[in-house]
Amino acid sequence: MREEIKSHIDGNKKFVDEVALIRTIEYPKEAIRELVKVKGKQFAYHTGNDIIVMEIVKKPGYKGAIDYAN
Repeated sequence: MREEIKSHIDGNKKFVDEVALIRTIEYPKEAIRELVKVKGKQFAYHTGNDIIVMEIVKKPGYKGAIDYAN
């Protein structure tokens, strides 16, 4: 489990530049449960990846623009 400290957006991708480790998740089933519970700037991400990149997906049904930069 990690928390975003610093990130930037390029197109529809969010690049996380700095993270804080909240805790490790050892088992895949636990990771799936945690993915459902995370909120705000917290996220679960595989440590085998050197660069953290997330695709920004706009939620259907919202009217107006959503500012993902903040």
